[in-house]
Amino acid sequence: MKCYHLLVILVLTKFTGCHAAAFYVAVDGNDANTGSIGSPFATLLRARNAIRALNGSLPAGGVTVYVRGGSYPYQQAVLQLFAEDSGTESAPVVYSGYPGETALLSGGVPVKFGPTINPPVPVPPQVLSATLSDFGVTSFGSMGNTNDKLELFYNGAAMTLARYPNEGFDTIASVPKNDTGLVFGYSGTRPSGWLKAADLWLHGYWAWDWRDIHVHVVEIDTAASQFIIDPNTNTGGFLLHERYYAENLLEELDSPNEYYLDRATGVLYFYPPDDGTGEAWVSVAENVVTTSGAEWVTVQNLQIMHARAVGVEVAPSGGNGGNVTITNNVVANHGQGAIGLGAPDSTASNNQVYGTGHGGVSVTAGDRKSLTPGGARVVGNNIYNFARWLRTYQPGIGFYGVGNYIGYNNISWGPHSAILGGGNDMLIEHNQVSWVCYETSDAGAFYTGRSWSQRGNILQYNTFANVYDHMPTVSGAVVQAVYLDDQMSGWQVLHNTIVNCTHGIFIGGGRDTVVFNNTLINVTVVAQPIDNRGMNWQAAMCAPGGLFEQDLQSFDYQSPPWSVRYPYLVNIMHEHPCVPVNNNVQDNWYC
Repeated sequence: MKCYHLLVILVLTKFTGCHAAAFYVAVDGNDANTGSIGSPFATLLRARNAIRALNGSLPAGGVTVYVRGGSYPYQQAVLQLFAEDSGTESAPVVYSGYPGETALLSGGVPVKFGPTINPPVPVPPQVLSATLSDFGVTSFGSMGNTNDKLELFYNGAAMTLARYPNEGFDTIASVPKNDTGLVFGYSGTRPSGWLKAADLWLHGYWAWDWRDIHVHVVEIDTAASQFIIDPNTNTGGFLLHERYYAENLLEELDSPNEYYLDRATGVLYFYPPDDGTGEAWVSVAENVVTTSGAEWVTVQNLQIMHARAVGVEVAPSGGNGGNVTITNNVVANHGQGAIGLGAPDSTASNNQVYGTGHGGVSVTAGDRKSLTPGGARVVGNNIYNFARWLRTYQPGIGFYGVGNYIGYNNISWGPHSAILGGGNDMLIEHNQVSWVCYETSDAGAFYTGRSWSQRGNILQYNTFANVYDHMPTVSGAVVQAVYLDDQMSGWQVLHNTIVNCTHGIFIGGGRDTVVFNNTLINVTVVAQPIDNRGMNWQAAMCAPGGLFEQDLQSFDYQSPPWSVRYPYLVNIMHEHPCVPVNNNVQDNWYC
């Protein structure tokens, strides 16, 4: 059987008309200049302040700040917008790359490497070094805080913290009978060479194949062949043969694209893939672009990279903020996510997102207590190679809040979920998802779980392809294309296409779910689309007074607006609450 799927995307954006005013920013500009094309500013903040100086009297058609081509370090690039920096619907404020030129806004600074002299441990001759204070960088963050951890990027890609093994994982060799989650055994003698390591960490799947954690090692017991873990770490225990690797080791800086930062001396060591004269950046700023209460602002046609946390953060403040558009940008290589969309009626569209340490785009607009819709839109983005630092629960698109739209995105190459979250009255449609969940189990390309209050949601006309385990996992659980976990209820799953996946659509004990007219092609597991976990091992959650009733009560679900919007919830605790009733699975096609 041959199957063909053709998707044509038409994205309509707001027409803002001709802009009556413009300012210009250039790498070699000067903030004492006038901001004209022949006398450009040096920083985006200076351009912002020039707009502020208009005292809210924006010209008809608004104002555009054109960023000329070149690479801008964080001192020039960081842009913070507040309510006083807003445009209006008829006079928006636009920050744009100059037509035909490429402008990189970096949250970091460029660095140059030289020969390594007298390293504290032997390193290969190819390893170069740089003293970061020579480039004005003296704050390095910490391994345990992903908001401020310095990283290295080279020739447009994130480099790898020196690790062992260089690829893949080692496995837990033994676990004490009285497992405290703080001690486990290793095999071989390699860790004997790490006894003098200043800050050894391990990253692994310690107890479950759907949860990864970075843990700090406080001692290596070579006599017992055991790692002793920081007691402040919650690993959830250790499971024999689970996967991990060691990281942050100068002793293991032995492969191209690896680096190590000596936080005591501020020396950055790097094993480049070439002669090391390429473009190298270290991250410094927490964010590159932030809006807090700003309205009617567009950021477009820019490369935005190298933040330690989230690259672009769009947030409301004091009841203000909204109608912010992030479009046609490359938002990549950040320590956490690429774009956070929290302000109502805001849009992230047609962006290229990749190389993020955590997830891609997160949308959180709307208020669940009042069921006020957020009206935010995530449309037409290409999101790939995400979750390189934290591997699980860092989706390509995370959705939360109320009444947001996710459509026509392409999401690929993530170790866990592509689309994950929760909320109310969401519409998720026409997305292309492929090659995700490849490193995990008991996971879903689309995943949501553990709620009876998240209602009014629709998942329709999406395509899920090639979703299966690519490596052995300890638990042996499968991955799903669509996973409604832990009694998640009330979703409509309609007209989706699922191709070359381990499991198609799974309802984990939930109720009031519609699964209609989906097409499943070459799906390994086609039986048991639903289980009854609420009637056995998960009964405490759905029992009176349990987690689900507590959650419903937190929204006063038996009173307006909840009782009006979801009248069928009013008596749910009296209608066989732990039984997966009222599910409608019909007219699905298996090929």
